[in-house]
Amino acid sequence: MLHDGQYGCRKRRSAVDAVAVLMNRTQQAWQGKRVVGALMDAKSAFNNVSRPVLSRRLVELGIEPDLVRWTDPFMSDRSVRLVLEGREEEEHEVETGVPQGSPVAPILFTAYLSGIFN
Repeated sequence: MLHDGQYGCRKRRSAVDAVAVLMNRTQQAWQGKRVVGALMDAKSAFNNVSRPVLSRRLVELGIEPDLVRWTDPFMSDRSVRLVLEGREEEEHEVETGVPQGSPVAPILFTAYLSGIFN
């Protein structure tokens, strides 16, 4: 009942398999001089962005130093608190991730991943 392109939560299918299929189909399309697009959803992707790694990657990309310096406080001094049925839990500091809901979060995440594939 699942689409053949569904890789999450399926036996004998992993993120590595999904990337391999994507790369293969992209290379085939490029050989045919076609344009390729992809939409991916990586679970908890924004939550796992490392500040030091992102800063290093932005420098490697030649991003203006003031913008690189801006990302550190943007991603610092954040916390979360779980609220269930009106009961608030203790607040916990968040040390990784880009703030979700911010218009800049997808841009920073794209820069963060940009070094994986040429």
